[in-house]
Amino acid sequence: MAAIHLFTYGSLMFPNVWSEVARGHYETIEGRVYGFQRRRIRNETFPALIPGTPHDFVDGIVYCNLSLDDLKRLDEFEGDYYVRRSVECNLLNGTLIKAQAYLFKEEFFHLIEMKEWDPQWFSENGIRSFLKQGEFS
Repeated sequence: MAAIHLFTYGSLMFPNVWSEVARGHYETIEGRVYGFQRRRIRNETFPALIPGTPHDFVDGIVYCNLSLDDLKRLDEFEGDYYVRRSVECNLLNGTLIKAQAYLFKEEFFHLIEMKEWDPQWFSENGIRSFLKQGEFS
């Protein structure tokens, strides 16, 4: 079976959130996906990854070689708003890889705000409430 890498762009980029969901320890590397936008979701602290223009891009963290058990935990954690799909991801070292990413489902696009989701804001303001309300298995 091929290695499964996961591109994360929101709460899962943060080690204290990741460790609440995943059990394994994985190599991480910075990555970027083109053709997507990271937007705020109304009344939520976590973001949506939605299709954008070819010039749009989102930076994030890639977790390498995930176990199937952790992938199942992550699927459950992401819930009904997201679907896991394959994306092309540019790594910091210039390598282009296939990775999985959780894309926001089109049926929920009405919840998206036009504002970009800000990782800095999340780390300073949103992460505490996110961890308090999170239901981690």
